[in-house]
Amino acid sequence: MKVKFLTVSLMFILPFSVFAANGQVEKAVIESNNAYKTKYNLDDMTEFNYAQKGFIAKPTGQIKSEKGNVIWDFDAFNFLNDPAPNTVNPALWRQAKLNNNVGLFKVTDRVWQIRGFDLANMTIIQGDTGWIIVDTLTSKETAEAALKFARQHLGEQKISAIIFTHSHIDHFGGALGVLSTEEINARKTPIIAPQGFMEEATSENLMAGSAMIRRATYMYGTFLPKNAEGLVDTGLGKAVAVGKMGILEPTQLITQAEQKMTIDGLDFVFYNVPGSEAPAELTFSIPSLKLYNGAEILSHTMHNLYTLRGAKVRDALKWVGYLDQAMQHAKASDVLIAQHHWPVWGNDNIQDFIKTQRDVYKFTHDQTVRYMNSGFNGAEIAEKIQLPAALDQKLYAHGYYGTLKHNVKAIYQYYMGWFDAHPSNLDPLPPKAVAKKYIELAGGENNALKNARDAYAQADYRWAAEI
Repeated sequence: MKVKFLTVSLMFILPFSVFAANGQVEKAVIESNNAYKTKYNLDDMTEFNYAQKGFIAKPTGQIKSEKGNVIWDFDAFNFLNDPAPNTVNPALWRQAKLNNNVGLFKVTDRVWQIRGFDLANMTIIQGDTGWIIVDTLTSKETAEAALKFARQHLGEQKISAIIFTHSHIDHFGGALGVLSTEEINARKTPIIAPQGFMEEATSENLMAGSAMIRRATYMYGTFLPKNAEGLVDTGLGKAVAVGKMGILEPTQLITQAEQKMTIDGLDFVFYNVPGSEAPAELTFSIPSLKLYNGAEILSHTMHNLYTLRGAKVRDALKWVGYLDQAMQHAKASDVLIAQHHWPVWGNDNIQDFIKTQRDVYKFTHDQTVRYMNSGFNGAEIAEKIQLPAALDQKLYAHGYYGTLKHNVKAIYQYYMGWFDAHPSNLDPLPPKAVAKKYIELAGGENNALKNARDAYAQADYRWAAEI
């Protein structure tokens, strides 16, 4: 097996600050953040109770590479113990605190999760002879550390199987830290994945990998300082680990829409959900444990229909259909887990959670299509759509990772492509040429900068960024 490593060069830009010239937080930022405090019940403890339930132990210190480079710092987000500052939206701060419930958790009989060792979760399921590992995190180093931590608290267990839920690297990149070289070469450990896994994993992460990694460093704030004025959270998890990444080829593929399989004495029911959150993805239930795993078609945030790191636009309507099916797949479940965030307990709560996620994407899709067919383009539609109050009040449906605006634009792009049908946008000048002409139109660089600063002073931040 070959493991490929990518080196990227980064260009950094200086963003507009939330601070005024006098060092105080801008009044408009404070007012916007305060509006969230009055509009939403940010003190609701339901999700905090979920996120803390079953807690066993929390790690401290750092995960380092063989060369001593810091791969992960468990104490980097301790500043989140403080109340939300004026620099951060309080709903995002709340999500960041939820994601900062880090460690080993018991979910239910025979099931544990490792959370906060990487962007995604590692789920551990006790089979008859060993552990079935669901998703192996992003890097070899974080996966090794997660398993070592689990063994410290649960005892030594061999790995009896691995399940990859989908083809995104934060769910398979740490595979080399789960199995030893001898185990990999022997190929006796079952590795289960959805149909198309290898093709999609390699096409997305190798074909467009350099561009995606470069863009992802902006999307995830990889090199920002971890503090209240830098990286607070990604919405989906704390951050993305940067270490050695590899992939293991599956030994068994889930090829049917619904497929039963016994793994180390446990009966699984797998559900293929291709073209949802990932091109190749599966969910599953374990009926004997009354557990449903929603992989990443379910999470405690509004997810991406188009990811800003770059990828193929996702089919919102197909995703909605899978969530409709998930309500049936989980109808006998007492606990719902996913490969990001924390579980949901109680069947009524599970059904409401799935239904809300489904309705958010369905509403967004249908309203976008309605306006699209009325002659509006993606940017115009994004300004028009707001979630109805019944959905908007569900904090786990907020845009901490995806956002309503860029999901609307994604749906428009999915159906209409990049051209918005305005003749002036058919063959526009490239950005550098346009920038020169804007400066000329403004009367020179000094006037352009003055206009940008004036817009910023008036809290017209979008126009300031445009200039």
